[in-house]
Amino acid sequence: MAQKDRIDTTLTKQIVYGNISTKLAEKLPNGHTHRWTIYVKPYNVEKLSNFIRKVQFKLHSDYENSVRVVEKEPFEVVETGWGEFPVQIKISFIDQSERQAICSHYLALHQPEFIEDDGSIVVVKEVLDQIVFVNPTKKMFDVLNDKSLVKPHDPSKWRFNYPEIIEAHGKLLEELADQSEREVEELREAIREMAKRCEEYHEKLRETPGYENNDEE
Repeated sequence: MAQKDRIDTTLTKQIVYGNISTKLAEKLPNGHTHRWTIYVKPYNVEKLSNFIRKVQFKLHSDYENSVRVVEKEPFEVVETGWGEFPVQIKISFIDQSERQAICSHYLALHQPEFIEDDGSIVVVKEVLDQIVFVNPTKKMFDVLNDKSLVKPHDPSKWRFNYPEIIEAHGKLLEELADQSEREVEELREAIREMAKRCEEYHEKLRETPGYENNDEE
């Protein structure tokens, strides 16, 4: 696609990917002990299918048909198993000219645990992330910029308090930035002090009898 068909801007979309798992009442004949679901969800209230065409989940090679392609919402795979392993997630967009987004999630079966209202225990592990679109195509730009397709994040739909996590993360980044600035300034001051001492040393050296003669040799 020609560059003129792209918009000179950068847009982002927040997503959450992860898994939920529960322990089976009885071990299955194949040795599986847990039922799990791995998924990609929107952080805000919106349809991912507005801009996502399909999601590919690459499971452990022990699974039959280990590469699962989901072409409609919910973008998830439900399976049973006994072990934890990394799952590659590849996201394709409605405009195939856009580069795919790839991430990895380590399937969790044991931690962190949550107690449901009925007393049952589930394990949920998630990552809040964002997809960055640099110079998106006109088609992608239009749909990503359409505010009518998006409603604000609804905390009641999630087990993790993401607004609180985002705020804490922002404060941490600010603290790290401040710390970096202090360390850089301390380093600059140390360099200035070292330069000053070097100059004092050379000044004393120049006052030493025979210094110039030694230098000429």
